[in-house]
Amino acid sequence: MTIHSGSLFWDKFYNKASAYSSNLATIRSLANYTKNYIDFFHEKPLELHTAYNVYKYINYKGVNTTIPFSEYTYLLISLKILFVEIIKSDWAEHFVWDEFIQNIHCVNNIPQGDLPSLQISSIHLISFNTYQSPFFIAAYSRFPIYIDLFIKALHLKNYSLATEKIYMNWLVRFLNYFETSNAILLDENSIKDFILEIVVKQKVLPSTQSQALTAILFFFKAVLYKDYHKKLQNCRPKNSRTLPTVLSQQEVVQFFSNINHPVFNLMTKLIYGCGLRLMECICLQVADIDFSTQQILVRQITKQSNRFVTLPNKLTEALKIQIDSVEKLHSNDITNVGLSADTPFQQYYLFPSPSLSQDPNTSAIRRHHIHKRGLQKAIYNASKLASIYKVVNCHVLRHSFAAHLLHNGCDIRTTQELLGHTNVKTTLQYVNILNQAHLTVVSPLDTLT
Repeated sequence: MTIHSGSLFWDKFYNKASAYSSNLATIRSLANYTKNYIDFFHEKPLELHTAYNVYKYINYKGVNTTIPFSEYTYLLISLKILFVEIIKSDWAEHFVWDEFIQNIHCVNNIPQGDLPSLQISSIHLISFNTYQSPFFIAAYSRFPIYIDLFIKALHLKNYSLATEKIYMNWLVRFLNYFETSNAILLDENSIKDFILEIVVKQKVLPSTQSQALTAILFFFKAVLYKDYHKKLQNCRPKNSRTLPTVLSQQEVVQFFSNINHPVFNLMTKLIYGCGLRLMECICLQVADIDFSTQQILVRQITKQSNRFVTLPNKLTEALKIQIDSVEKLHSNDITNVGLSADTPFQQYYLFPSPSLSQDPNTSAIRRHHIHKRGLQKAIYNASKLASIYKVVNCHVLRHSFAAHLLHNGCDIRTTQELLGHTNVKTTLQYVNILNQAHLTVVSPLDTLT
């Protein structure tokens, strides 16, 4: 349908837009944003658009373009004019336009525009934090009871805050994909349609597909009491059989020599020397280090269980220096910053954050652990400086620990326990790496004369 291509359409749009602003330049800006939206979905008639199309476009503009923050207001108003006053879509009357605008934070140093009816000076990039984003508000406005029950179910499972955010984000995207306000009408076919959308059109990775399906199935089982786990097994991607990336010992030495930051150097050596996961290293506490037995207590984040690993002798002095610095920081927090003395020094994180933060669960001000992004960036930079042409991250160091341990003669069962693997099959993949490393097959190309 080409209703939006004629002059009558734009005459009507200009007439409706004049109710929001008398400035001709502003009206033209609204028309341009509307035209860009129409061009973005040029293959789909406007009458067939849903709220999901609006969510998708706003998310695209917020993530993939450089639209100035101060122009987001015009984008939202242009879409409101298009669907409420011109197309007159049924869903647009109930769409959370006002909530979108109210979630835009004002910036004082930008002068007020000519839209006094909005009562804001400017617009900031929409926050996509789980419980503050307009996407969550849109879903919650239609499914408040179900989302409340979902949150309670997550709390009962005692999932981590990160898992809770991931599950909630996928539920919000799932609910906003459909126009119905009755979750009871959603069934296994609804799940299949959504998974097909993110796989075929959005081209998500297999791990992301599995993550989305797990979150949605949890909602159906815990809230709607519908168990589709067996029926939808075919919606899960096949398990990847790719072998993990492993660094040679020479590459590990070159890698460590290019990390100059003492804290990040110590953290990467702990990950490689003990086979730790990223968050296992970051969440280490002072009390977890036992110099008398040369062991480290690792609190497994993923399985909520603990294990002991060997403390490398080469890291003893560096760890003692780090603990001394943490003890001084603890004393300073109590004396000068005014933090409560209820938290003993031994329960401080071994790698504390340089700044204070608010606990998301208790709202108390405390010193959290160091952010993972700093370590990840240090590892990326070090691999570049070391001229390592492999993708190096924290888990590659863990893979290298396992492969080198088996290469040095450690048995498979001990390696499994040190890595914290539940299934020995996971550990056996490193044996396959060792077997391939000893291949002595000569390429036919090398035999040519």
